[in-house]
Amino acid sequence: MTQATPTHEAANPQNNHALTRWLQRCPVGLLLVLVGLLAVLLQLPLVFNPGYFSHDELQWAAWADVAGLSAMRWNDWLAFSDYQYRPLTFNLWRLLSYWCFDQPMVFHGVLVLWGSLNASLLWLAARRFGLSVWPAMTGTLLFVASPYAMYVHGWVATMADLLVMSFALSMLSQLCRTQRPLMALLLGAGFTAVALISKESALSLPAVLGVIWLLGGRQKVWFMATWGAGLVALAYLALRLPVLLSQPENTHYGLSLWQMPWRWLEYHLYWISPHLTEPHTTLAKGLRGSTVVAASLVLGLFVILWLAHRRLFWAALLGGLALLAPVLPLAASAAQYGYLFAAGLVLLVAAAWRHCQRWGRVWIMLLSLLSVWHGVNTALLLRDAGRIQAVFSPALAQAVAQHPADQALRLRLDEGAPRWLFIRLTSDVPSYRGVELGQRVQWAATDEAADYVVQADGQIRAVNQP
Repeated sequence: MTQATPTHEAANPQNNHALTRWLQRCPVGLLLVLVGLLAVLLQLPLVFNPGYFSHDELQWAAWADVAGLSAMRWNDWLAFSDYQYRPLTFNLWRLLSYWCFDQPMVFHGVLVLWGSLNASLLWLAARRFGLSVWPAMTGTLLFVASPYAMYVHGWVATMADLLVMSFALSMLSQLCRTQRPLMALLLGAGFTAVALISKESALSLPAVLGVIWLLGGRQKVWFMATWGAGLVALAYLALRLPVLLSQPENTHYGLSLWQMPWRWLEYHLYWISPHLTEPHTTLAKGLRGSTVVAASLVLGLFVILWLAHRRLFWAALLGGLALLAPVLPLAASAAQYGYLFAAGLVLLVAAAWRHCQRWGRVWIMLLSLLSVWHGVNTALLLRDAGRIQAVFSPALAQAVAQHPADQALRLRLDEGAPRWLFIRLTSDVPSYRGVELGQRVQWAATDEAADYVVQADGQIRAVNQP
């Protein structure tokens, strides 16, 4: 994400190919549509998901289960004391849940289209930063196929990350076109402001702009954009810093500077570790053989960037730190937190391609293969979870509706049932399609009495049934 090493079309021998020449002459608008369509095709498994992944989606659906929009309880735009101050995200989530929840494939289709729009914006930003047609397109599609993007585009609960990415890429594309410092300041301030009411991770944007200014020739436009974004971020922190620091250490959001190097390592290793579900499991069992191999591959990637161009190396190092800075002190890493980081890293690798020796290109292709493999695994995980939820939640609601109102319904997991998934699907979910759940559902241990047994496919059966 730097203008320091622009790639030139004429220097690439592929430019002699008819397709490449056609792409160079093709209108930008048509290419944006083409990139978006290719991104949709890569993500079709996410669209055909009959259910949902976690309690987040079920909670918002319960809150949006009202007779009409006039009865909707909207999120307060001035609730600065809320730990998660995301009014734009939460109000949009309510609206989409009201319209789409009962049609999961439609809901997932909306998310995939949105993710594909972000892919088009990423391609446009890459082109305006100097990447030629093929590296920009290849890098963008590799990003879409990565586990970070598949996770965000396939899980409805990551809408905040989609919003921040949309605003960040729109800001960068516009800044590449302006030569007016005042306009740059306004763009930096405006896009950072709307990103911050989407998610607090947008605090990374001033730092990202600062890295671009530092490595991109220290142009006044980027300097002013950094100031504009920084002033908004400072105002945000003045209102919100005590709240953001108030979380106890034993929560997912606990803060510690000691955790930063470990979180940084997890985000760098996760995307090429196809067997992992979440980044926070990367180092959970210590340094295993697969972890050492992944670390060696990432180290080799930084060597490749150094040899390709020093500024690409520093852009990956400093830019990665800037993009991850708000989440590095947290107690646990999460795939959606690496969404912007993955986009920046993939495009920097794409920019390095034409400068690489053969071994470097083989190395990059190996990393790309591992990333795509992990992305496919992530898409399949989300789809399998959705299939189970589509069976389990309606069956649970029916069982609760038939159970005595003054007694809690106790569930026990059958052998082989994924405990993590079923616990997520019942955690703090107030109701499902009008049936009150809340405290009416309890989980029993394997050796405790229960009313129903939950099977691995999501079906439930009464304990007195064969």
